[in-house]
Parts: sequence; C-alpha cells; structure tokens
Amino acid sequence: MLVLTACGVPDSGHPVVLRQIAPGGADQPDPSNVHSEPSAPRKDGTAVQSVEGFLLALATTPENSYAAAKNFLSPANQRWAPTGPLRVFSQTAVASVGKPDSGQVRITGSQVGLLNADGTFTPQPATVDVTVQLNRADGLWRIDNPPADVLFRSDFFSQSYVPVPLYFLDPTGQRLVPDIRYLDASTSLSDRWTAAMRLLIAGPSPWLTGAVKTAIPASTRLRGNVIQEDQDVAVDVSSDAALTPQNLVAGMVAQFVWSMKGAVGGVAGGSVQLLVDGRQVTSIGTGATVKQIQNQYDPSAATAHLDPFRIVGGVVQKVLDAPDAPDVPSAVSAATGVRSAAMSIDGGAVAMVRSAAGGRQTLFTGPSAGPLRPVLTAGTVSAPTWEPDHSGALAAVDGREIGYAPMDHPVITAGAPGLAAILGKSGRLVAVRLAPDGVHLALVVSDGSVGQVLVGVFQAGTFSAAVTSLRVISSKLTGATDVAWTGDNALLTIGRRGEVVQNEIVADGSGEQITLAVGLHDVPTQIAAVPNRTLVTSGGYVYQSFQRGWASPDNSHLIPGTGVFYPG
Repeated sequence: MLVLTACGVPDSGHPVVLRQIAPGGADQPDPSNVHSEPSAPRKDGTAVQSVEGFLLALATTPENSYAAAKNFLSPANQRWAPTGPLRVFSQTAVASVGKPDSGQVRITGSQVGLLNADGTFTPQPATVDVTVQLNRADGLWRIDNPPADVLFRSDFFSQSYVPVPLYFLDPTGQRLVPDIRYLDASTSLSDRWTAAMRLLIAGPSPWLTGAVKTAIPASTRLRGNVIQEDQDVAVDVSSDAALTPQNLVAGMVAQFVWSMKGAVGGVAGGSVQLLVDGRQVTSIGTGATVKQIQNQYDPSAATAHLDPFRIVGGVVQKVLDAPDAPDVPSAVSAATGVRSAAMSIDGGAVAMVRSAAGGRQTLFTGPSAGPLRPVLTAGTVSAPTWEPDHSGALAAVDGREIGYAPMDHPVITAGAPGLAAILGKSGRLVAVRLAPDGVHLALVVSDGSVGQVLVGVFQAGTFSAAVTSLRVISSKLTGATDVAWTGDNALLTIGRRGEVVQNEIVADGSGEQITLAVGLHDVPTQIAAVPNRTLVTSGGYVYQSFQRGWASPDNSHLIPGTGVFYPG
C-alpha cells in the first residue's frame, strides 16, 4: 500500500486568500471575525428596530441555527429553519408600512448573489422587497412571518465568512485551479479547517465540474478533525487515498497541501502535514519528496517572476531596460505595426495583432523563436491571451465571438452559450483574458459606455473550444477596455466614471471595490498584471500601480507605450 505524507510547507507561496485569518488555538473561535450578537427586541423599541435587529442577528452565527435571530420571532416561529442558500443583499431601507403601530415592515434592497450550502458564491442580481408582519406582546415587537430565506446583509459578509481557495487539477493534471469557498468565521479554527478538507474531498463546485478534476478518491475520509500542535497543522486521511492512480499521486498531494495552506492562512512559521492512516513519511512512490511536489504545483510560481513588455510606435520592447530583463522574443522583435501582443507564460509562444489592408486586423501566432504565421484576419481582433502551456491563443473577433487559435491548427470559434444574449444588439466583446490556471476566463463587454465583466470556464481540444458557465460579476463599468488577473480569484479593470476609477473585482462576484485611480488623467487602453504588480497604458504612456497611486514604473521619466503585457 502506498503511504503518502507531507513535509513542512514554506510560507513563500501565494495562494490567494482575500482576508487573512488570525492565528489562534484550534478550539477557539477567531474573535476578530465575530459580531456582538443583538440580544432581543427592546420593550421601548419599534417594529422597525426589531426587524433591523433580526437582520443583524442573521449575520452572526448560522452555526447555532440562528438562535440569536429567533429572539426576534414570535413563539410560534421558534422552529424556523431556512434551508435554502443565503441571499446576500445590499440593504436599501427598513421602513414601516402604513401606520407605525400596524406592525408591517418592508425590507428593500438589491440582491448581490447567493451563498450556497457548499460554500460557493453565485452572483445573482435581483430585487429584494419583503414585507413582514410583527405582533406586539408584553411590550415587545416580534416577527410573525419571517422570510423563507436568510437575508444576509452584504456589509457583514466579509466579516462573517472567510474565503478559502480549495485546489483541483486542470485537465492535464499539471496545474492547480482554485475553487473559492466561504466558511463561517464564527466557528473554531479546527472546525473551519476540517470543513475545508471535507469540501475538498467532496469535489469541485458545480461551476467547475467538467473543467477540472480531482486526484482524491471519492471514498477518502478524514480521520478526525484537522488538528494544530504549536504551529504545525496535520490532516489525517484514510488509506483510501492510496487508491489514487500512480500518475495522479503527486497531484493529490498538491491538492491537500495547497488547499490546507490556503485554509490555514495566518498560521505563521509552521507546516502543513498530510498523513495517511496516521503515518507520515518523507516521499511518495516515485521517490519525489512532498516538498518537491509542493514547489512543483505552487499556484503562483508561474507568474511570480515574469517581466513585462510594451508596445511603442508599433514595436514590441521591454518596459524597463534592466540588465536581467529578458529580451523581446525574436519572433516579434523586428515586427512593425504591432497593435497588441502576448506571450505564453512558459515563454514558448507569442502572438501579435497587426493592421491589415482595408482597415482590418490580422492575428499572428507561433513559437517565440519564429516564424509566426497569420491565422486570422477580421475587422477587429482584441489583444490575445495564451493558454499556460502555449497550446493555443484566444482573442475577441469583431466584438461578437471568441476565436481560438491552437498551435499549428486552423482557428476555430469557441462556443459560448449565453454570450449572444448578453451582447444583445449593441454590446461588443472588447477583451478576453485567460487566468494563469488556464481554466478561468474573464471577458469585458461594452456597449460603448456602460460595460460588464464576465467570468466563465474555458475548455479546449485540438478541434473544439468552449466557454461555459458565464456569469456577470460586475456591471458598474464605464469606459472599460481591458481586464487583468491579479491573482487566483482577483481581477482589476480601469475606466472612466466621472473620474478615472479602478475596479477590484472578486472573480466569483462576491465583492467589488471601486477606487479613484490617482495619477492617471486619461482612460487606460490596456492592463497587465501579476500578483503585486499592475501596469496600464494611459495617454500614450506606461504607468505602474504603487501604494501612493499610479506613476512611471521607474519612478522618474515617463515611459512611452500604447500597449503593455505580461506573459499570459
């Protein structure tokens, strides 16, 4: 029987956790993430205040079957037990209907999305308009007909739920793909970690099913809770894990180690250990150590040390002429009239878009050493984006469809169910950007003024390609022309909305932050990003995002550029 184990996992990786978990004992709740529970209706309170208290109580501890919220319900409703997803909504008003003593209170707002039982978030905009009836007894207003669903205020969401990236394998089994889940922050750290591992074993979310795979046998079980001793965290699984096919053993180890690393978050200085039937060894059947496997599958390794390129005067150049910066790939180094370009993360292939006769545009692809061949000519071709292993490149074609150019094969149109309906008559697909994991795909759709960001799942073969499970994750954009992945589950786009603004968007639609783009005075045309470094072109120059705002990448003279890109 094959016995697996994990050595210490270093803290130098960068699985994206949107909010850090403070260190603490395994059996203690994390106090920084727990609200003070509203107690109960007040004798001098109003019906509106009781409903407001009820909504606040819902944002405390679902773990205890909403005991705090039930204090605001009439005795006949103490068995209230909602079973559907949480409706995360932005509250507009809680107000009396008719006379103040009528006991009718109306809750209005805008639904952002649903938090499902498996911890996934599904963006689903909708109007919230619920009227509840309260009755007064013993001087207290209590709700007589509570909503069928849990109405969860969005301003408490990030305090009540901790995002955890669980990792599954891409179709090749060579890369990890994040699947973000949200876990109750009021539970103990041990319970939260255990819940994360159970969700990992249960498999990918419905959104990613079919596009990713798991190397963890379905019969695998946890042997007790995840435990912490000092700074070390141990995950003990049943011997069913040994049923994994030999070629997937390394991937299974990587899934456990990196998912646990993401769940642990703020526990510093310790290691994540994987045990099978309580036994820990230092290597797997192939002789590779788990430390080597962990490094091999590091989700951020591919983008950690990439250098950017720019386009100036139709020529591809380095952004900074540093001695250690890689040279421009020879396949495009002598090209002129370049409108946009891209290079695969592994450096093996490049693509570029050049102007063609009659105002049209041509996409060229090929190996980085050349030669490039023209693969597509259309009215417009967006900036291309590559699959991580340079199997093929994607671009928006004529603003209406997604073209996929597999290496050494003809271009095909990627099927995208639902895209035509989203585009409508006037919408244009202006940007396509594949995530470093090669599975998640971000799109920007604009009608010339207002734009949307969509995220879907990309799957391709030599003769077929598809973008499925499209979901709109932002509809607040104005003047946006591009989008970039800044991490596993984070996107950035910039446009004009009165002022130049930047939108930081969670890729599952669970959150969005809009801030003023200080230092930019014109609408950016292209964005390029790797974790902790973002570049844009604006007004014919290249800018980099610093803590103080946008400035020249070298902090001195302006660097010309009409386009900018990192490999990817």
